[in-house]
Amino acid sequence: MMKRLKNKQNMRLIGGKMKIVTSLLIVLFHQASAINIEDFRATADLSNVTSNGFYRIAITPDVISFINSNYSDIRILNEEGNEVPYIISSEVKSSVKELFHPYPILINKALDSKITRVIIHNKEIKTISQIQLLIKNADVHKEATLLGSNDLEDWYVIKDRFILHSLYHDEFTMTMEAMNFPPSDYEYLKFEINDSSSAPVHVVDAGFYNYVSEKGKYQTIPVQNIHQIDSSDGQSYIRITFAGRQLLDVIDLEFSGAEYFYRNARLARLVSRKVKKRDRVFFFEYFGNLKISSNQRNRFSFNALEVDTFY
Repeated sequence: MMKRLKNKQNMRLIGGKMKIVTSLLIVLFHQASAINIEDFRATADLSNVTSNGFYRIAITPDVISFINSNYSDIRILNEEGNEVPYIISSEVKSSVKELFHPYPILINKALDSKITRVIIHNKEIKTISQIQLLIKNADVHKEATLLGSNDLEDWYVIKDRFILHSLYHDEFTMTMEAMNFPPSDYEYLKFEINDSSSAPVHVVDAGFYNYVSEKGKYQTIPVQNIHQIDSSDGQSYIRITFAGRQLLDVIDLEFSGAEYFYRNARLARLVSRKVKKRDRVFFFEYFGNLKISSNQRNRFSFNALEVDTFY
């Protein structure tokens, strides 16, 4: 959670899961009102706020046990007992970021010979087949040549007389132009852009994009008890119990015993149903089919699975 709080306040969380953030707009229009702490099942103290700003609160498994499934019963109170506004956001399980990595530019100059020359340094001497040029907007067509060298003296053609066209973006003042060419591992690459028919274009930067995957952060939920029965029917029954109701996003299973194994498994909850006025029948409700193996990490994902015990 994140929240915006004033300086030097002692805060109390009532109810909770997730991460919370407030914006100045919410603060301005929020009507603070005192509520009765005795109306809630559980409270948890937050650490002192030392400065103004936004705060992120991780709701721990022992607090989650008391919260309803849609988190609507969470309240954050200041020392006067007034509610502090917040919003709830879930940790993303995984995300992909696009990162731009610039190459060192050794020369970037419009020459009197009607050529714009851009020399970049591929200092790690990686094999590359694309370079992104960041160029100031220009509605123009240009002819260009790409050459490579390992000593800045002897240059060899990589791609000859290709066209750069429509070098502008409809919304921004610069555009990123992708230059594709045959795979090359020269230490230095030189773009020569023909300016014989128009004024030079302004090359601002050169580099490449790569994509970084980031996994979401999880909290470990303490297991209160694991009980296993190996039945005569060739099945193993395992009961996993928590101290209270939890919301599971990932289950990581680790096994000891046989060095090599491959098993089919099912996940279940024990539920009951009243069949007569006084009689109640208990049965397993299955919610997952797994294949567990000694040659893989046995990790399985769910969407906020609500359990206090499962099998």
